Amino acid sequence: HMIVDLAGWEEVLIFGLGVAMLGVEVFVIPGFGVVGALGIAAIVASLVMSLLGTSVGDAWQMGVFGSALGTVLLSVALAVVALFIIAKFLPQSRFGKFLVLETQLASSGSTVDDDAPDYLANPSAWRAYANKSGVAQTDLRLSGKAMIDGQLVDVVSQHEYIKRGTPIRVLAVEGVRIVVVRTQTENDSASA
Repeated sequence: HMIVDLAGWEEVLIFGLGVAMLGVEVFVIPGFGVVGALGIAAIVASLVMSLLGTSVGDAWQMGVFGSALGTVLLSVALAVVALFIIAKFLPQSRFGKFLVLETQLASSGSTVDDDAPDYLANPSAWRAYANKSGVAQTDLRLSGKAMIDGQLVDVVSQHEYIKRGTPIRVLAVEGVRIVVVRTQTENDSASA
């Protein structure tokens, strides 16, 4: 209707005002109230006005106003139903499974797969690793993963590159960082 000059800039401005009111309701004013309801009403009114092609008073007298309002409300209702159907069936579809990561971590800290090593999700539990020993599971290029007390955890080496499989010791736990150093072996002590 805008292209064939049946709708004017008034409808666009009212639509923009409605979207702005919804934005204020969502980001500024907590809850849902008068501003949100007025925003929805402004959006619906602008859509109805864009379908009329004439003034609201003339459309009311000709009986076209009810038809335009019905068309807009039916379109909104169909869009909502379509969104619910998509939300219900998309995750189970082949395309939806491609979009969704299926690996899960249980809230207890263990993975859903019991054969896989546990991952820690609670930083306060990391303090228990102070002064413990373990083995580097990946090359520690200043960061990587290590197995400490049967748990696979993210660690940071203090100053050096540590190869995978090298015994390590936890030097410090700094908030969410576990700092490790290579464990001194007899060969290291003899060469030093």
